[in-house]
Amino acid sequence: MTTAILVSTYNSPKYLNLCLKALARQTKTPDEIVIADDGSGASTRQLINEYRDKLSCPLLHVWHPDKGFRKSAILNKGIAKCNSDYIIQIDGDIVTEKHFVADHIRYAREGFFYAGSRGLLSEKEALKCLDSGNIDLGCFTKGMQHPFNMVRLPWLSPLLFRERNSRGCNIAYWRKDAIAINGYDERFEGVGAEDTDFDERLERSGVKRRHLKLSAVA
Repeated sequence: MTTAILVSTYNSPKYLNLCLKALARQTKTPDEIVIADDGSGASTRQLINEYRDKLSCPLLHVWHPDKGFRKSAILNKGIAKCNSDYIIQIDGDIVTEKHFVADHIRYAREGFFYAGSRGLLSEKEALKCLDSGNIDLGCFTKGMQHPFNMVRLPWLSPLLFRERNSRGCNIAYWRKDAIAINGYDERFEGVGAEDTDFDERLERSGVKRRHLKLSAVA
C-alpha cells in the first residue's frame, strides 16, 4: 500500500510552513505529498519549492487560478494527481503529531474510511506559533481547546471506533473509493459542507466510516 498526504491551502504560507514542517518529521514518511492550492500567490509557491529539498518524499503542487473558494475542485485535481493507493487529507493549517501518518496507516482497511479529530489552538497562541515556528503541541499546550483530542493512546483506539461526523481537515480514504463516487461535488463553492457531502456519498456507496480517537493526533 502506498500513501499520499493531500493538503489543501489558500494564501496562508505561514500556516502551510508549520504544516509541512510537521510532515517532515513523521516517523513514517508518506510516499508523496500533494498540495491542493486553491489559487495562492507567489509566496506559497516559493515556500513549496523550498520544502522540496527538505522532504524525503516527492512534493507536488497542484494549482488553479483564484476564482473564489473552490476547494472541492482543487481537491479533485489533487486526488487525480495522487499516485498512491491511500490518501490522508488534511488542511494547510493542521500541525500533525509525529506518529500521525503511521497511525492512519495502521488502521487502513479496505471498505473503510477513517476520520480523525483535531485540537484547536486559540488565536493568540496560534499567532505565537506562527512567529516562533513551534510545532510541539499537545493536550497541555496553553490555549488548547478540546485537549482530549490531543491525547495519543493508540492501543485504546479500537475500543473507541464509532460512527460520527467527520471533517475534511483530518480524514483518510482509498483513492479508488473517492474516484468511484466522482470525488468532491464541485457545485460547492464558498465555505460549505463539501466534506460532509463527500463522507455521506462514500457511505452510501458502501464504504464504512470509522472515527479515530487517541490516534492520528493533529
